[in-house]
Amino acid sequence: MFEFFNTDLCDKQGVNGYPTIKYYRYGSFVVEYDGDRTEQDFLAFMKAPPNPLPPDQPDSKPDDKRDEL
Repeated sequence: MFEFFNTDLCDKQGVNGYPTIKYYRYGSFVVEYDGDRTEQDFLAFMKAPPNPLPPDQPDSKPDDKRDEL
């Protein structure tokens, strides 16, 4: 999407640079791409996007270590 034409939507979705690639599954945000900026890496991400991180546990603290993507 072009921010020039969709500034409200881009602001709502946190798009502030290009390219910004966000993966959605059935209309729900899953994960934002943060890999290398090559065509090959973009295509690899889209063919096999990672699963989202599990939600924080109710008793977890903000500084608890957890595995990242």
